[in-house]
Amino acid sequence: NEAQSFVVLRNPWVRAMSGYRQKLSLETVQGNVILRLRNIILRHERNIPKDTEIDLENTAPTFSEFITYFVKDDMGLIMNNIHFRPQYTFLLINKTRYDYILPMEYLDQLSRGLLEKLNINIELPDAYDSVRDPRNQSSVIMTKQLFSSLDKDVIEKFYEKYKYDFLLLNYSNFSDPEFPFPKI
Repeated sequence: NEAQSFVVLRNPWVRAMSGYRQKLSLETVQGNVILRLRNIILRHERNIPKDTEIDLENTAPTFSEFITYFVKDDMGLIMNNIHFRPQYTFLLINKTRYDYILPMEYLDQLSRGLLEKLNINIELPDAYDSVRDPRNQSSVIMTKQLFSSLDKDVIEKFYEKYKYDFLLLNYSNFSDPEFPFPKI
């Protein structure tokens, strides 16, 4: 038997929203909050002096503050975190060849076909959002709303940071009616 490999990638707009919700917001979702990053963003975006105490358990940056800091993060504090690093960098592991690159938005349909083809009889776990149609999942809806409220300049800078992720699977913009699906 020959080994087969696959990787699952996610729409960068939604991935940023999901990462924000899990790692920075006050929302209770799966994952651990990164208090250090919360502190850095709050101090930078709100001009809070270092000697001023912040209640990091109860204070979080807004999504706008997160993205605004992110696009001008010269030290790479966010991009170096695995939850926010561009996904194409995961594909650059030395001598790794992926037989399948699956967009997360089609994972339900594609994984069944792939597992059948590979003659593997297992059930993959569902996403933590129980809504089956990715267009109606909470992170997708929030992505559309919150990215739409940002300045065009910030959106363009965000796109540039994830340009190769967008190009890899031809992901649609958050304003596209078929968002978050890749364009076929």
